[in-house]
Amino acid sequence: MVTLRFELLAGRLHATPWTAHVNEGQVEWPPSPWRLLRALLAASFRLPGRDDRVVRALLLRLGDTFPSYALPPATFSHTRAYLSQETGRDGKMVFDAFAAFDRPNGETPAFEVDWPVALDASERDLLGRLLAEVGYLGRAESWVRASVVQPGPRPQAWHRVQPSSEGDVEIWTLVSEQAFELWRSAMLREGWREKDLPRDRFDALAMEPLVLQKARWSAPPGAVARRYVWHGGGPAPRHLRPHGRARPELARFALTGRVLPRLERALSLGDRLRRALMSCARNEGDGSTHEAFSGKEAGEAMRGGRHAYFVAADDDGDGAIDHLYAWHPTGFDDEAVSAIRRLRSLWSAEGAVGESTYEITLVHLGSPEVLAGLDAIGGRRNPARSALFGASRVWKSETPFVLFRHPKPRKGRDLPPDQARMAIEHHEHLAGAKLIDVRGWMRGETEHPRSSWEAHRFLRARREGGGSRGGEGAFGFTLEFATPVRGPIFLGYGAHFGLGSFRAVEEP
Repeated sequence: MVTLRFELLAGRLHATPWTAHVNEGQVEWPPSPWRLLRALLAASFRLPGRDDRVVRALLLRLGDTFPSYALPPATFSHTRAYLSQETGRDGKMVFDAFAAFDRPNGETPAFEVDWPVALDASERDLLGRLLAEVGYLGRAESWVRASVVQPGPRPQAWHRVQPSSEGDVEIWTLVSEQAFELWRSAMLREGWREKDLPRDRFDALAMEPLVLQKARWSAPPGAVARRYVWHGGGPAPRHLRPHGRARPELARFALTGRVLPRLERALSLGDRLRRALMSCARNEGDGSTHEAFSGKEAGEAMRGGRHAYFVAADDDGDGAIDHLYAWHPTGFDDEAVSAIRRLRSLWSAEGAVGESTYEITLVHLGSPEVLAGLDAIGGRRNPARSALFGASRVWKSETPFVLFRHPKPRKGRDLPPDQARMAIEHHEHLAGAKLIDVRGWMRGETEHPRSSWEAHRFLRARREGGGSRGGEGAFGFTLEFATPVRGPIFLGYGAHFGLGSFRAVEEP
């Protein structure tokens, strides 16, 4: 066995897991064997008289075994910053997540990796020289000093993380030679060109991030997630994705393009998000459509809120759609999560100028409560949060409430307030809601509670698909409750595609 020691000179580790976006605020802790091997490979290019054959043999020997870790306690946090934009608009917010470590008795925090491999004197010397050239792990701010050490006693507060088929966490490691060859053969049969695939595991290990991103790999070729078990010192970090974990209920996508669509196109964007996820699910699975996205089971429409909602949102308040949400009340299963992670773009019927698609980036996958926020009185919004998933006594219309039955004004039945109350009755947590400030748009009318909100400009009918719609009417109103209610709230026709959405507002 050989033991590697990494001293964290800045007392922090900045490293984003492969399966997470930087703005999800997650940290890869411990640094995976895949990351460590890539760091050693990068360091090898700084050695004088580098011998590619010897470096290859050493790294593949390490990659054929699964190391164990001895880890000090860590505290996870992040900073937020707004990057300046050339357009003069407000800066784009980015997260810088990190793990922070105490300095007991002023000592430099460190962690150790036990690699179960026997090395001869020349291999141990090469490994020591490679470690001496490793200046950081993950982000460049994560300064480290690495070396080969003799194993010794470790503090009782340290965690032990070991490979185990019964483990409850997953860490990225190098795939076996046989598994890699099977994967490569399958890719060639599917029509991939030789030059677009890594030749072997070492070639996969050396692939640059830009090449991986351009090819849109859902996982780096040559890498595989192995099970590890976490011993002592409390629960495993959240990013390690324990098996049997609670299903994620919410996926948040950031939307980018030269010209972002207006909120009035919310119904169209929600519908396209659903179809794109259905396509990803077909590609990921056996060719069938996942029921969470299709809303159908054995060809019949699902009832009881067992299928997802697809919502386009204006979270910064500038009138343009900047985020998309897929929300499932009971959570997405693993197959649906895999499809969500595959999604990279959305075709643009109305289009960003000069582009045929919008780029979308998964920035959150988990609980809605993490993103919950409130709109300030007067309309100010926090783009890092979403008032669609907040908790408040007061909720105001964001997109029009479209009738699902034709009103009968002469008989005084099925009027907009009546239909709103009928829709509310289908949601137990909305019991006791009081409708106030009910206004609407019928043909020839334009008034609405939001002065900048011209309801007649909203798309109010899907081009395809069913759903009962009661004419051209579009309405907005405020809901008040006796106690705070947690969202989301979607009511009326097209509610599963972004119509009839409400935002939580701070109380006066």
